[in-house]
Amino acid sequence: SGEGAQRCTMKDLEQRQVRDILRPNSYPSVRITVTMDELLESAMNQNFIPVVDDAGSFIGIVTRKDIIRYFAEQKDAAEPLPLRKIV
Repeated sequence: SGEGAQRCTMKDLEQRQVRDILRPNSYPSVRITVTMDELLESAMNQNFIPVVDDAGSFIGIVTRKDIIRYFAEQKDAAEPLPLRKIV
């Protein structure tokens, strides 16, 4: 609350987009076709991983919790779940 600090109202925040808040490349995205091993590698460095489609459009995020749950469920599953089921 130093001098010159601007107050931000809820109305101001409604006009902002996620890309306005996050620094570029602070959370690198992965394509929907990423392997679970590659996704796990990303999760070691990020709390969440944005997922994009083939056109590069944002379609969702995967959290570390999602990945842990995925691998826990794979112990009992006959075949791996695709990333589309997680996002």
